[in-house]
Amino acid sequence: MTRWVAATVVWLGMALWSGVALAADYVLVLRDGKRLEVRDEYRIVNEVAIFTTSDGRRISIALANIDIAATERVNGQRDGAFRAQARPPRPIGANGHPIPPVAATPPSPTTSKPASTTAQKPVRTLTNADFGGTLRHAAARPRQSAPVPNTAERTTGSVSSSPDPNLARANDEAYWRGRARSLLIEIYTQQEIIRSLSSQAQGLQRRIDQQGTTFLLGRDAFGNRVLVPQEVMTAEKRELINVNERIRDAQARLTGLYVQYTVLQEEARRLGVPPGWLR
Repeated sequence: MTRWVAATVVWLGMALWSGVALAADYVLVLRDGKRLEVRDEYRIVNEVAIFTTSDGRRISIALANIDIAATERVNGQRDGAFRAQARPPRPIGANGHPIPPVAATPPSPTTSKPASTTAQKPVRTLTNADFGGTLRHAAARPRQSAPVPNTAERTTGSVSSSPDPNLARANDEAYWRGRARSLLIEIYTQQEIIRSLSSQAQGLQRRIDQQGTTFLLGRDAFGNRVLVPQEVMTAEKRELINVNERIRDAQARLTGLYVQYTVLQEEARRLGVPPGWLR
């Protein structure tokens, strides 16, 4: 009895350990040093990675905030494996749940009545004379008109059920094109801002490099006079710091727009919206 209890405890422990290992089998390292345990099935859409945590929640993280090299080293992967093993984005309108086939209902078998073994009674043949009185009485009875429904009943029957708002929204092409167009315009605008600021930063950096290094007269550890390089804050350097801050702000806004567009794609996919409406 003791051996059986011990074996049961060991088996339950192994089952729980394997369940935890399967729930979170990929370690994600962020730029700030934090680590997240996620599942190894993820997708990358527009420089945004979509993961599933160990408790089943879905999170979206910009690739700029992920230390890809450290993530590959922690998980024992080679260089470039992080992007290589990412699953392609789901096509809009594709439903991952197959429609189960509907089984045809077999016709109910006709039950055949067993033939009576008793002797049949003699059958009498009926003529028109037998039905004459019945037909005359039926013709003499006044016909009753069908009941006319009242106004309340007519009003109740004429009211149709309200349409499903999700179905109406899924069939509204202008609605989806309008939402997608506004997001895409903002995305293109932020991309142009980043491109312009990056070009400006490169020009400032070239001007700073042309200025050369400033040296001041100083002394070393032995008291000898030497030329020591000195960092001088010039107008170009201050402007370069300001431009780099504006580039980081624009990149953060662009990442948020990517996330919004990904959420819009997922919503459209669930409702079966054609992919061309979001372009």
